[in-house]
Amino acid sequence: MRKLSNKQVALYHKYGEDIIKYNLGHRTLAKISGYSKHACDKVIRYTRQHGAPNPDDAPGGNILVIGDAHSQPGVDQSRFTLLGKVIEDRGRQAIEEGVEFTVVNIGDWADMESLSSYDVAKRSFEGRRYKHDVAAAIEAQELMFAEVSKAVRNYTRWVFVLGNHENRINRTTDEDPKLAGFMDVSDLKYEEFGWELYPFKEAANVHGVHFAHYFASGVMGRAVSGANIGRSLILKTLESCVQGHSHILNHATLTTASGRRMHGLSCGCFFEHDEGYASTANAMFWRGLCFLNNAKDGDYELETITIKRLRRMYGMELR
Repeated sequence: MRKLSNKQVALYHKYGEDIIKYNLGHRTLAKISGYSKHACDKVIRYTRQHGAPNPDDAPGGNILVIGDAHSQPGVDQSRFTLLGKVIEDRGRQAIEEGVEFTVVNIGDWADMESLSSYDVAKRSFEGRRYKHDVAAAIEAQELMFAEVSKAVRNYTRWVFVLGNHENRINRTTDEDPKLAGFMDVSDLKYEEFGWELYPFKEAANVHGVHFAHYFASGVMGRAVSGANIGRSLILKTLESCVQGHSHILNHATLTTASGRRMHGLSCGCFFEHDEGYASTANAMFWRGLCFLNNAKDGDYELETITIKRLRRMYGMELR
């Protein structure tokens, strides 16, 4: 790899197979990758000389994990502008370092309180409307992506594992089929914004780390929970796993006799308001972002930053 810079090595591993498979030219590669035409031309010539990359030789990458965000009408959404600024900075850093950058949305980005079975027939349910919930989720994406440059947006892999709150839409149409033509998860425009979408309870694999809104435990399929969620995730899956859902931050590691390190992470949440249903449990919620740095083969270096600290860093104090 001495003929390529760190950035070009990352480009080679990300697009090498496509260069061979689709016979990509430097203009097309520059357009889809955000790299300069000169860099793309060099990587294309290298690929045609040495062949497609070996996945085992791929460098690690940095992963930014967004916990349950619960966008909803009537709640301050400035945290999504803040999120976009963080993604832009971390994305540019990854480009400079020549490492892959992935943003993983752990699900429940949309709260969908209008479809909550918990509040049906209660006074708090009155006035809720599906279209308002959808609009809030779309606005949150618009606020975030407005802060992300084209270069970072093209460089980043955008992964979204749907949560149980998005799945309220599917549950509602399953229970009342006549609504099937009037509401759908696609209304939230996740794929239109560029997310790589995974169904509820299906896991995405990024650098050997498995992401799902939650991992099931027992025959009833309930979420892994308890005082030591991280350790439980490892013991139940025997893989490095990240889940959301509980809004709690908990992390554990175990290492096998062969030296393979596994991580279990419950990644907290990304909202600042209190949830009415949670009562005193709101105090247990951890609110911030998780960064899985130098992730490869399921191992990584964990970094966490609270929303409060991010607001101070970017001068966006909540009033």
